[in-house]
Amino acid sequence: MSSLFGNNPDIPTIGQRFVKPVNEPVFTEITFADLNIHPYMISNLKQNMGITKMTTVQQKAIPQIFSNKDVLIRSQTGSGKTLAYALPIVELLHKIRPELNRNSGLLALVVVPTRELALQTYECFIKLIKPFTWIVPGYIIGGEKRKAEKARLRKGCNILISTPGRLLDHIKHTKALRLNDVRYFVLDEADRMLDMGYEMDISRIVSALKVSCSNEYEKEYDAMKIFRQNSKKIFTDEEIKETLKKDDMKFETEENNTDSNKKKQIYHSSDDGDSDYAANSIVLSKKKNKDTKYSGINKKSDSIVENIQNIKQDYENQLNRQTILLSATLTQAVEKLAGLTMHDPIFVDAAKENLEVSGGDISAINEDLIVPQSVIQSYVVTPPKLRMVTLSAYIAGRCQTPGQHKILIFMATQDMVDYHIEILSSILTKPIDDDDEDSDPLVDVEFFKLHGNMTQKERTEVFKTFSQAKSGVLLCTDVAARGLDMPKVDCVVQYTGPISARDYVHRIGRTARAGCSGTATIFLTPSEIEFVRMLESRRIRIKQQDMNDVLDKLLGPLSKHNSVQAAAVALQNDFEDLVLENRQLGAKACKAYVSWMRFYSSYPRDMREMFNRKALHLGHYAKSFALRDPPQRIGGIGKKLHEKEISKPRHNNRLSSKPSDGVPQKKQRTGDGDEKRAGLLKRVRMLNTSEYDSGLEPPKKPKK
Repeated sequence: MSSLFGNNPDIPTIGQRFVKPVNEPVFTEITFADLNIHPYMISNLKQNMGITKMTTVQQKAIPQIFSNKDVLIRSQTGSGKTLAYALPIVELLHKIRPELNRNSGLLALVVVPTRELALQTYECFIKLIKPFTWIVPGYIIGGEKRKAEKARLRKGCNILISTPGRLLDHIKHTKALRLNDVRYFVLDEADRMLDMGYEMDISRIVSALKVSCSNEYEKEYDAMKIFRQNSKKIFTDEEIKETLKKDDMKFETEENNTDSNKKKQIYHSSDDGDSDYAANSIVLSKKKNKDTKYSGINKKSDSIVENIQNIKQDYENQLNRQTILLSATLTQAVEKLAGLTMHDPIFVDAAKENLEVSGGDISAINEDLIVPQSVIQSYVVTPPKLRMVTLSAYIAGRCQTPGQHKILIFMATQDMVDYHIEILSSILTKPIDDDDEDSDPLVDVEFFKLHGNMTQKERTEVFKTFSQAKSGVLLCTDVAARGLDMPKVDCVVQYTGPISARDYVHRIGRTARAGCSGTATIFLTPSEIEFVRMLESRRIRIKQQDMNDVLDKLLGPLSKHNSVQAAAVALQNDFEDLVLENRQLGAKACKAYVSWMRFYSSYPRDMREMFNRKALHLGHYAKSFALRDPPQRIGGIGKKLHEKEISKPRHNNRLSSKPSDGVPQKKQRTGDGDEKRAGLLKRVRMLNTSEYDSGLEPPKKPKK
């Protein structure tokens, strides 16, 4: 008990500052029926998706997307941004006549950062096109066979959802993927893609779109061809001469009549001014008649030229694709990306306090973070040694309350996820009473894991299973922090701190989706407490939760312990005993600890004041991984030296050729003389040994 609760740093109580968060209402009173969209779309939203009212971002963004202008959208997580661009795209595509089919080409391209978000977006389009079955969506993501994806692309699709890396790969190596007809280009979760290092891939994708557009224009646009196709009649030389003769005869007749009339007017006039005016009128009339001499040809040629210009303009309009960029946060990198991909974008912000719609410069938009008002945020300050025990108590407390519970736990690395899911599921789901196998466990839920090193089949299966489950605990990395809509997730736990305040917002955005309520908790150590002040400076309201209140959940009705400390120590001993007994799990624990240290050392410069590697007590953190070895024996050269020391043979029994622990003794390299001498001594010892010898050392002779 003293090792777990002793020598811990004091837990500070910093209080809660008054913060006025940015208010962004999720839903409006405006329904989709108020939009000028197809009745089938309205009924499909109501019957199959259960949606009637628009969210704030949908109400502001959809009309702007219908205007065929580039649109930059910023809104909080869980506000319906996917539907805000998916609905207008489907609505515009189903109006095209003749109706689209697989051979109509790719018209809408959607790029998302993660595979899970790509699958989720694909499912959204599948639901939207139910009334318009001739529209064909598709997706290509990493982790699947390229051969199967190439076959799908050869069959054709009108809407394609993809991750940046796999899309760029197919652009380079798949001829069936043609970008000439793309009218709508969408970049969803743009800030996340930039954080993941996809900036170069996105710029190459944009360049490929521009190149395909220019090549198609040079290939297809031929002015003379359009002239021949659209002119109703081609004039020959004979027809032109005949038309000129007719115009000359008509002109001479009209000129003679005009001269006689003007002479009569001059004769009856007695005013010099009138005579001058009449003379000028005659000159002007002659000039006018001369100008209209070739009116027959001019009118026809002008109509043909006008027809060519209209056709050219229509073709250019088809080549002018619309770009839609969506982001939950607006950073300098997103602004740079908007300048690269968009032309005079319209900025749509769902928050009332910011600009609703603005064009041109977007650098003046403020950097306050927007969090759903329905999520309750808190932080737990715990000493490093008590982190795993406190996390277990938190999970137990959430799952012991009545109702269904789905918890997301974010961890820094893949190795941490692999280790913690095995040890937590082994200890927390086993019966409390070891003597009674039928006794209830501390936590009666299923554990899941999700990270980028899993195969695509495993990731898809976990995503679908957890989404459909009524209760469960999902341990994941930041691969699940952006865009994913997992139904009824009521709690998000950040076991390790995020690398930025934006990542904090995106993590807690997995709960309280679409106006539902939720809880978000972050675990901090005393040295990391300044992160709370950073969040408050970005207008995020968060309160402190007492660690002892969390640990109290270990004293349930089935607990055998009388105090919280005794229950916590017993749970910690269970973790450590399991790691000692299971060598494979022990190796995972060491690997997870090393990966955590590397992650902690890689925080950005602006975050190192709160997450300072030099302020850590590595031995206490090793305790939180259920490791009893000191840090120098866990990883690096210290671990190698420790393993080498363990591998050394112990003192041998002089009558045995093996060490006492059963490990064969390793032969040491010696010279030829040494080997002969050792063999001779061994032979002499064997000859001098009696069969009745006990092998014990002879008693010492008493001194005289």
